Amino acid sequence: AHLANSCYNILFEKVNPSYRSLRDYLKLLRKSSVEVHGVWRFDNGKSYYRHTLKTHTTLDISPDELYHIGMREKSRVEQQMRLLLSRLGFSDTLSVAEAMNKLSLDSRSGTDTTEVGKQNTLDRYKQLLFDAELAIPELFTSLPTDTLDVARMSSAKEKTAPMTIYRRSRSGRSGLLAFNLGNIDEHVDFMMPTLVLHQCVPGLHLQRSIREGFTDLPTFRRLISFTAYTEGWAID
Repeated sequence: AHLANSCYNILFEKVNPSYRSLRDYLKLLRKSSVEVHGVWRFDNGKSYYRHTLKTHTTLDISPDELYHIGMREKSRVEQQMRLLLSRLGFSDTLSVAEAMNKLSLDSRSGTDTTEVGKQNTLDRYKQLLFDAELAIPELFTSLPTDTLDVARMSSAKEKTAPMTIYRRSRSGRSGLLAFNLGNIDEHVDFMMPTLVLHQCVPGLHLQRSIREGFTDLPTFRRLISFTAYTEGWAID
């Protein structure tokens, strides 16, 4: 009872007033907000934006050039997706987004939301990772020594956490990919292999493990991440 009263007092005397102060500050801040939110509205904003793009991509090209590269790549991928969707019987009148949404909804019907179903989903992820790791030696000559475990995320985190959380391996501790099974409908069967390949091997875990294992490289080259490299590796 004493602990409960103490928590109650802290909540109403400390936490709630702090949130009210934050609310009032945000209302005040809103009065000075502007319609144009990009950094280009600042002095040298366009130069800063271009510098940021180069930092993430390592490419010395203009934002417009990069945008058009992205749009061409989007078109190429969507053409491949349309061929596959057509084989599955989806009408060409549907956009790729509409067809994928319908496919996702159809795949979720009959999902086992019980604890047994959630364990089966986790076991499926483990098997996908096992199969991927078996195939890796046939595709890569440099292999990491870091291991990777798959586990269910703590139920205390499920309501606010993303679909997965990755913890890199450190000091002899295995890497970990924790899956949020709170909303089991998110784990659509046909998307599960993609998620494992992107997050684990030959995706982010493999890339980071290989990069950090090059002890002959300077520390900054082993630890600093460039978005185009890390996410690009996982996409390829």
